[in-house]
Amino acid sequence: MPSCNERIYRIHRLVEGELGPDETSRLNEHLAGCPSCSEQVREFSQMKTLIEESLASKFVLPAVDELVAGCESRVRHRIWPKRVERGLFKRALIVAAACLAVILLTGYISGRIYFRKTFSYQLSSMVIRCSDGIEKMSPDGKWEKLHVGDRLRKGTVLRTPAGAQSFISFDGIRLLTEGEAQIEAEGSRSLSLKEGTLFVATAERKKSASVSSAKVVVQSSGGAFGIGRSPDATTIAVAAGHVKLTAPDGKTHKLAENQVATLRDRTSAFELASAKVLDPFARYRETVIERIKQRFAKIMSRYVPNYQFTRRMMNRLDGSSILGMWAQPKGMFQFASYTPAAPLRYAQADMRAISEYYESLFVPSNRSISIGKEKIVSLDPGTGAGFPRWSSDGSMIAFIETHLMALTGIARVVRVDDLENPWDVSQEWSNSVRSMFPLTWTPDDRHVLFQVETGQMWDERGPTNNVKIKIAPVDPGEGPLVDFDSPFRDIPLPLPLPVGKTISPGIAKLPYGDAMVCSNWGNLAYIPVESDGQAVPAVPGLFLTNFNPREMFVMGGGLSPSGIYADFTGVAGLNFSQMGTYILYGVEDIIDGFTQPPRSLNDPRIKRIAPSTNMQFTGGFSFDESLVFFHEDVNHAFNAFYPTNIYPCDFDVFYANALPGEPGKPTQIHLPGNQMFMQPSPEGNRLAYSNFDGDNLELRVVSFDIEADIDADLGGVLIDNSGTNLIVPPGAFERDFKVKISTPFSIGEEAEMPEGESRFFAMRLLDAQGLEKPKFIEPMTLTIRYTDDEVSGLDEGMLEIYYYDDIDAANPKWVPLGGTVDPEHNEITVEIRHFSKFSVGQKATAGLNHKGSQTRGAKSAAKNRPAVTNGAN
Repeated sequence: MPSCNERIYRIHRLVEGELGPDETSRLNEHLAGCPSCSEQVREFSQMKTLIEESLASKFVLPAVDELVAGCESRVRHRIWPKRVERGLFKRALIVAAACLAVILLTGYISGRIYFRKTFSYQLSSMVIRCSDGIEKMSPDGKWEKLHVGDRLRKGTVLRTPAGAQSFISFDGIRLLTEGEAQIEAEGSRSLSLKEGTLFVATAERKKSASVSSAKVVVQSSGGAFGIGRSPDATTIAVAAGHVKLTAPDGKTHKLAENQVATLRDRTSAFELASAKVLDPFARYRETVIERIKQRFAKIMSRYVPNYQFTRRMMNRLDGSSILGMWAQPKGMFQFASYTPAAPLRYAQADMRAISEYYESLFVPSNRSISIGKEKIVSLDPGTGAGFPRWSSDGSMIAFIETHLMALTGIARVVRVDDLENPWDVSQEWSNSVRSMFPLTWTPDDRHVLFQVETGQMWDERGPTNNVKIKIAPVDPGEGPLVDFDSPFRDIPLPLPLPVGKTISPGIAKLPYGDAMVCSNWGNLAYIPVESDGQAVPAVPGLFLTNFNPREMFVMGGGLSPSGIYADFTGVAGLNFSQMGTYILYGVEDIIDGFTQPPRSLNDPRIKRIAPSTNMQFTGGFSFDESLVFFHEDVNHAFNAFYPTNIYPCDFDVFYANALPGEPGKPTQIHLPGNQMFMQPSPEGNRLAYSNFDGDNLELRVVSFDIEADIDADLGGVLIDNSGTNLIVPPGAFERDFKVKISTPFSIGEEAEMPEGESRFFAMRLLDAQGLEKPKFIEPMTLTIRYTDDEVSGLDEGMLEIYYYDDIDAANPKWVPLGGTVDPEHNEITVEIRHFSKFSVGQKATAGLNHKGSQTRGAKSAAKNRPAVTNGAN
């Protein structure tokens, strides 16, 4: 009796209608009792129908028939034995024509995918990214919220909110407003400023973008400029590139960078001036590290003996930061407690050494990260957890629970404050969740997305990758699972590689529109999503990379908290025994259509995180975006074709410099066993990962301790993964020491919470080693960074920093210190003179305004101040 494998050929012929009556009868008898072969018939039939339908829609089938007929006619005149049956030739020719058609179809699909990757060059007038609070006028004259995916048709009027900065991008144009403004779309890449101030950046295109105000028209392609309206004049200030200006009298003028033109409405007078024009688009990308550098330089300037001389030197250096002065021979200065060997005449080597010291403080390798406290999630006996993912507010973790050797499992969720009681969210797809693909949270933290197996995973041809993404409510009682509607056309063909599939979803909650990063066609893809995780209707996805999958196949990745970086795992040359980790910079430029996606790893926007021949997987960024985490099998034992066999592996946690530039040397956190599938928490100071120690596969949640050495004479800074930082000025202490910042799992575990008091959050523990009884000569500056979720519903102007006074152990108390609040960047700063436990909270008494605090109610996004500065600045 033939085996099922031997019947595959007959099944093919049955589907094609080529079997005789006797063979058909015998095969049907077998199919009646063999589900596996019956499934093969169903799959082959579906594949045949798909190809035929695709060919019918893309090719003219009669032409194929004519081709076959022509070939038959020519074959008859060849010198062949007449006994050869004509049917054999006909079938052979039909098969050849079908193969040719399949090749053409494959070429068409591939071409359609690879030549239409940057949708931003084709989506004219569609909003790609936008901030909250912007409204558009509906046809009936009512104002409604502007969404990603809305089209700016002619006559569309936009209104930005007062007291906030608003951002919009579409069709290679970025708009930025400071406060209230009204803008009207007048045509393709043509806008009219009705009121307010508008800053515009444009990508280089054949057709320039134009903005009009009154009777003044400004055209730009590849430039950046500001335009503002006053009651009787229009002002244009150019920050980058050049613009073409058409005055009300019809005359045209060309403005270059740092030129400012003012045109009077009534007189058509033209005033031209030169001034330093700041580019707010450059500042809105400002990183946490850059802001800490600026704060550090400001604090250091207090210790310059001749401050006026320093200001003159800074002006002479074109406003460069205080850090730049240390490379200048005459820019060296003497700190309060630092006395060089040769006063007033410093050797160049000494200046260079000190300059390099201060610059090194901001390199991520300056800090040391170690595991602090640890907790374990309760799992069912004999199971383990994979791909733990934090909710955006940090209160829950979703993961896939599975048996060690299984390729599928269950999607579960657990609260961080109740790790003993996880629950299942997979509903009817329990035990069908793909364990080797990550899951992700929706922006509203009420749903989880995961991949399920919709068909047979393995057959004679290998893995089939019949997968689909499902959206599940965290509370199963809220409703059934729904399919994720990918804007990419998923190909239902069972293929060994996940080509033509939307896989490895990872959703990021971003300032200018939430989005999913996933893998599709072997590239890193970007899909705008709603708060419930569903793709924004009618908005196509785009590709962030344009690799040839045979050269670089992307398995999945994610975005940094601000969305300016992306990390991904890639396979070079389809060698699945070596997976590398990479960072892609300039993501927002690709999304907005200012640059094309990279086509190879040689693109300068791509950095290999840690070159190695070992298997690596990305884990995510720190909240301050200076570090990227990944895990690596250090003994090179992982086999991608047997992913569940982790017994011989030795995965360890690594972190590396995520800032642009050279990758530097990654740091390994040595822990026993395998640490896999990790992800940092939203604030960056905790980590969830799967741990396998040879006997147990468990889910661990740990906290980080961050340490740095401080030079007593020169001072220093310690920055944790969230951007919280402690600046120690020169001469603050009499001797060198090591300072540590720790983040607890909960405040209640570290300190008593007073009854009836406002909630506390963002707690940090500061400790010093090497100082038994520290004597503070100068105060330190502490800045605590908090998240939007932590201050949800609070008045940020009423925030201040508290420290925990537990000298009297029987009566500990929280003591307010005040603080200066920066609601734009979610930071609060205060000077301190002791090491302790610090936390952020609301003022105990309404209206109480401690010295140094900044009272502001609504959260403001006004990061960028005037676009034009005078010469003195």
